[in-house]
Amino acid sequence: MKKSCFLMFIMGVFLVGICGCAGTERNSAATGSGNKINTETEISYDVEGYKERLQQKRVPFTDYADQYADDVSAVIAAEYQLLHFDQAVFGEFPNTDKVSLLKADDRNITAEESIDIVKGWLKNIWKTDDVNLETELGVLNFNIDTSGDESVVETADGTKYPLVYPHITELMSGEGVFLDRDDCYIVIGDDGIGEMSDGKVSRYLNENGISARAADVLFMEQLGTEIVSGDTEELGEEVYPLINEELTIGEGADIAEKYFSQGTPYAWTEELQSRASEVTVYQVEDVYCYEFDMTRYYCGVPVVRTESGTYQFDGNYYVAGDSKKAYVADGESVTAYRGTNDGEPLIPLVTEEELLCLPDAVGILDENLASQLNVSVNLVEFVYLPLGFEDSSNTDEEIFFPCWRFEGFNSVKNETMELYVDALTGDVYYYTFSPENTGYHAE
Repeated sequence: MKKSCFLMFIMGVFLVGICGCAGTERNSAATGSGNKINTETEISYDVEGYKERLQQKRVPFTDYADQYADDVSAVIAAEYQLLHFDQAVFGEFPNTDKVSLLKADDRNITAEESIDIVKGWLKNIWKTDDVNLETELGVLNFNIDTSGDESVVETADGTKYPLVYPHITELMSGEGVFLDRDDCYIVIGDDGIGEMSDGKVSRYLNENGISARAADVLFMEQLGTEIVSGDTEELGEEVYPLINEELTIGEGADIAEKYFSQGTPYAWTEELQSRASEVTVYQVEDVYCYEFDMTRYYCGVPVVRTESGTYQFDGNYYVAGDSKKAYVADGESVTAYRGTNDGEPLIPLVTEEELLCLPDAVGILDENLASQLNVSVNLVEFVYLPLGFEDSSNTDEEIFFPCWRFEGFNSVKNETMELYVDALTGDVYYYTFSPENTGYHAE
């Protein structure tokens, strides 16, 4: 049975919520070889079963970059039962010589580590002397009994949360802490900073007679007016006046990328990087702010991003993709960001140097789709698809699958579809998506 779920950002304290749904059908494939599992991490996903499904008919990555253009032409020229590619845009094939089945490191940081992160962040934004963490730092835990004492902090919407310091001995790893002030705002999740705002934009607005809190910038669509949006590289030369100087969009993207290479609990590695792939420009009174969608890349292959809205899955899996928006409002640094922390290490479970070529992946997909689908594909690219599984004993486990991605529109049901074929096994995953602003709600 298909189920629907709703992914959205909730202002107040913790933004990102995601749920998963039920039944899948997967392709069987021939056996193959792979690297040994990292025995230092607990794994619920059936890695040995994955290795048994590795397809024999695969092409070396070292040869495929030269073959890719011909394969694109072959797919466009071919006729398929349920898929149509006449309007499709094909992304560039990534510069890599291998891919892996990956597992995200699900280490939960401790309350003490969270406090240290907040202290370091306050020092970086020059607010150490303004904040008393013992009376202002809250914990995201409603199960702590605070009746009969005053060890709580009240947020702007009137919700009361326990204070961290009086209850620190009760806190487990991954509890999450927050600081919610007019002039600065931060939320620490189980793997680091999930949201932050240093207050620069709200200070500018307050100085111009407009009441605003630091957290307000995290929803720029409500604070400002959208001017333009699109691919960062294509819009990179456009210039707008920010709070303290004019910057090109490309210069703003450089600031965002530099911040995430140095300013998060996990620094970039040679394998894992984050890029400002999409941009939206907002006007806020007399100045502008750049909102960048950050895309994570592992060894040159992009990780799927998620947006707020309704997801309907045809399996026991759910998408656990990245979702991070970074805001640049001056020439100094990122002023705010919201979304999943994208710096946790990724652990290779199986590594292969050969992949299913694009026409074979399309053929597998066309054969496995339900007959009531008729999909006009508008985007094809090679990605990592992060999934969680409802039947996993480790509910926080995220597995990253190297996949051919097909984004399109199903004319039979008037719905947007995301379809994926695992480039090593031929396993098929797909789901429908309705953006939050369509008014479609979860069942």
